[in-house]
Amino acid sequence: MTRITENIIEAFAIELLDKLGYEYIYAPDIAHDGENPERESYAQVLLLNRLQNAVKRINHNIPADAIAEAIKEIQRIASPELLTNNETFHRLLTEGIPVSKRVEGDDRGDRVWLIDFKNPNNNDFVVANQFTIIENGNNKRPDVILFVNGIPLVVIELKMQLMKTQLSILLSNKLKHIRPLFQVFSLTTALWSYLMDWKPKQVLFLRALVVLCLGNRQTEKPKHRIW
Repeated sequence: MTRITENIIEAFAIELLDKLGYEYIYAPDIAHDGENPERESYAQVLLLNRLQNAVKRINHNIPADAIAEAIKEIQRIASPELLTNNETFHRLLTEGIPVSKRVEGDDRGDRVWLIDFKNPNNNDFVVANQFTIIENGNNKRPDVILFVNGIPLVVIELKMQLMKTQLSILLSNKLKHIRPLFQVFSLTTALWSYLMDWKPKQVLFLRALVVLCLGNRQTEKPKHRIW
């Protein structure tokens, strides 16, 4: 009998997501020193070209300078508290980024959206593995990351059966050592059986995000944080 390993599970997950319409990327290929670079360094977690193209497509009625400023705003999130950063990003993701634009000589307020919640097919979906992140000498490589419009929204850790305390330590170490990723991500999944212990609002958020990221294109924007 074939032994099921984490590599087999990873390959299966990628194949499933590919069938759901995700573009598969082997992350070393898009590193700054890869064959088709989409990152300026191993510390950068946003796929900026994809993000810029998607935001322009979604917000076609917003001037280019306002769109550029909106993207800079999410890059400037830099509180010492990781949770505060994540809450700030969540608000901008779900409520839109306030911008000002000139209309017939007057300044008008509007919002730039990072994701098209009304038409999910208008978004760019990517699944990547072996995505190396290096910050302050810490080198980490999550198993699988799902990007929507260049934003890492889901981190999947494909681990063999662990005790709850071991799982907690694993996720805690990830949070501690790859801050650039976890200040913008929205969901980490590990062993699904442990979701039964989550609070109702955590499960509601999980359902909304998984529906968006795993293939159902008829969804609403997530309204619940995971904290």
